[in-house]
Amino acid sequence: MITLPIGGRPAQRRRSLALAATVALVGAAVGLAPAGPATASTGPPGTGCVLVEYESVSWQDAPDAGGVYTTITITNTCGDPIDGWTLGLTLAPGHTLQQGWNAHWESVGEELTATDLQWNRVLQPDTGITIGFVGTWLHAPQDPVACLINGEPCGGGEAAAEVTLTSPTDGQSIPGPCPVTFTAEPVAGSGELDQVDFYLNQEWVGSVETAPYRMLVPSSHPAVDHVGPNTAAAKAVGPGGGTASAPATFQLAAIPPALMVVACTPNYSLAPGEQAVVSFQAACAGTPAMTFEAGGEAKVTVSPPTAPAGDSYHEVTVTVAADSPPGSASVTAIPDEFGCMSGSTMVHVS
Repeated sequence: MITLPIGGRPAQRRRSLALAATVALVGAAVGLAPAGPATASTGPPGTGCVLVEYESVSWQDAPDAGGVYTTITITNTCGDPIDGWTLGLTLAPGHTLQQGWNAHWESVGEELTATDLQWNRVLQPDTGITIGFVGTWLHAPQDPVACLINGEPCGGGEAAAEVTLTSPTDGQSIPGPCPVTFTAEPVAGSGELDQVDFYLNQEWVGSVETAPYRMLVPSSHPAVDHVGPNTAAAKAVGPGGGTASAPATFQLAAIPPALMVVACTPNYSLAPGEQAVVSFQAACAGTPAMTFEAGGEAKVTVSPPTAPAGDSYHEVTVTVAADSPPGSASVTAIPDEFGCMSGSTMVHVS
């Protein structure tokens, strides 16, 4: 979708889809269409002969809120009638349904269901029907993130993609100056995964198209709430549609009052031979060079041992020796800046 400034002319987009399922009814709008209706090949009967035109218009009512008007035209180009249909849509976080037409619409949160009416229950060959809805959005207008028709993915019978949000975790406390690390993993046995969309407090903050599905959101991002709890989620996107992960609620701890380096995770538990990525955030007057040191009962090494000036965020790899005895070791980041204190994290080896 495209959003214009307040008072501007609404943005309009159209896309035509020929989906591989015989009764696939809706697709996502993902690009500007040429003037006039777009078309798509239908393929042999029964393998993509329902043509769908999806058109959306969005507008802005406030700096981070607005509305969307969506129409879905369903044309049966099959040789036989299609008797009965039910459409399921999952809206992006922050989107809601206000009113729908030409179908029986129901909504539970971001899950929408449209079922046929008596007069449009049967899709006759070479004819079409139009349904639609008006909704609202927060933060940014987004396309629906998942679609089911008659209980099957709209992507031609392919299984929907699924992911699990692995970071942040529910109940986690993240030091104030540190970025929020988002990570997700595909669910075994789920559908093909094209990308993972990450959301923070119902606002889209970025997408990752290849594994590992990981991104950092700085604590200065406008979606971050430094007072109340924050909610993170991941949504899978694939040719067979996708589903949302279970959300995780986390808190940002207060930013330290002194100039210092902050360990973004204060403790790690590792076994001999294991590794972990340890991160530090410099809350100093500048962006000093860093020296990283490890010491303690456990045999631990750090790589790289130094980092040049210019960045405030640093990641190092901590490795526990295979013959390390049980115990603990500290990993310390020492800034090359007068008046900025070092920061440490503890590695516990069992």
